[in-house]
Amino acid sequence: MRCQKIVFGFLFFVISSTVFSKVTVRIQYIKGEVTVRRGLEEEWKIAKQGMILKDVDTILVGENSKVILDLGDKATFTLGSYSILDIGDLRRITKREMFLYLMSLKIEKIDRTQTDEKIRIQNVSVVRAEKKNTEKKTDMKNNTMDYWTFELNGAEALIQQRYFTNSVMKLVKIYNHYGDQRNPGLIHHRLGQSFEALYEPGRAMESYKKAIQLIQQSGYQNNEYKERFQACDEAIQRIQNKMKNE
Repeated sequence: MRCQKIVFGFLFFVISSTVFSKVTVRIQYIKGEVTVRRGLEEEWKIAKQGMILKDVDTILVGENSKVILDLGDKATFTLGSYSILDIGDLRRITKREMFLYLMSLKIEKIDRTQTDEKIRIQNVSVVRAEKKNTEKKTDMKNNTMDYWTFELNGAEALIQQRYFTNSVMKLVKIYNHYGDQRNPGLIHHRLGQSFEALYEPGRAMESYKKAIQLIQQSGYQNNEYKERFQACDEAIQRIQNKMKNE
């Protein structure tokens, strides 16, 4: 336990000095309904062209809307309708930093599991007598679209604009927060695509297989699930063939 805490503390220090470095962007173009939340504030304010946003800020794009962010060095980032993104998600993250982050989550999960196990052993009668709903919820609504949709569209934008290390971290956060019930296999399919683009075949296959498993468990509810299942299966075959030829 002590060793895990020491390792986790070291990883947090390394990640804090790299992944958590500051980033600032400027709103270059706005179309439609775009709002901004500053830091820890709860109020959403109307975004304006030329507005400077820091890594602690969040931007939300409504229906039929669009925003283009100036990242400096002639680089831009486009966010489309029904999407939300923390400005901090636009940091340029290396693969090393990404893996350090993923490793820190694993260590944290192991530590939390062991702690929870001790609590269950000591308080088993209390746990059985009292059921608690631990699902995190949000009351944010926008045109009947829920927060998960906005978050996922933000991750999709990262993938489309080749921020693959960023999309991995974002997708993992979304999965850890919301789970997979809203659209089984979708998050892991996107994780597979991101890992494949990063030339990480092992992790890509693992994500594609997880997506297939979740789709199978859902009972192939519609054509979208079936198409995703086929896409994941083809991706696995593609990776396996490529590995054989290398």
